[in-house]
Amino acid sequence: MSYGGSARINGVTFQSDDVVVTARRVKGKIKVDDSGIFDEYEYVENEGFDIDYTISKIPFLRGLWALLRTIFRTVILFITLTVAYLLIFRDDVNNEVINIPYQLIISILIFGALLIRFTPLSKYHAAEHMVANCYDNNEKLNVKNALKQSRVHENCGTNFVSFIVIIFVLLIFIPVTKEINYFILYIMSWTIAYELIQLENELLKKLLKPVYLFGYFLQYTLFTSKLDKKHIEVSLAAL
Repeated sequence: MSYGGSARINGVTFQSDDVVVTARRVKGKIKVDDSGIFDEYEYVENEGFDIDYTISKIPFLRGLWALLRTIFRTVILFITLTVAYLLIFRDDVNNEVINIPYQLIISILIFGALLIRFTPLSKYHAAEHMVANCYDNNEKLNVKNALKQSRVHENCGTNFVSFIVIIFVLLIFIPVTKEINYFILYIMSWTIAYELIQLENELLKKLLKPVYLFGYFLQYTLFTSKLDKKHIEVSLAAL
């Protein structure tokens, strides 16, 4: 089954191609909401054309399409706003950024990370990863097995963001690309990162291990935290 997940302030969401399920703990009880989208897929099938499926087969364009579809989501939204801010205050004459309060940007990043780290969101994020790892390892889905799993996950969006940031920094310092507009560099970073994160070749993935390790470090230290049995129970209900 192809699936993805995300954490909420009081729960976890898992989605496949056909259904989205959110489990939340409300007043001590687990509430599960699901929304099937079979009708939408049936309609697309009857029309004979699925734009998402078609674009997903085109390298680099599929990364750009994913960017357009997720541009307003959490971490990606913040990155986009930061880049947009740099572009607004860019000096087109000498190609230098001017009057940028870098201290403010760094402070907001740190505040956002700490907000996630010290709220229930980080616990549910950890629960999402641990239950997903349990499923990926073909273990029976229960609290005991899930609690044995790692709270970092290879497919976490944090790893994707790590790829984007590292590629963006590299492009800035490469002579051929360092003079390119920041917004174009960001799009290039996104599309390249999207292709790299999709790789299934084990040898190539080993070469990219340092980037994954950086992402795992961020996951473990900033975006997840130690959890309780109750957080695992919610994540299990969603999956």
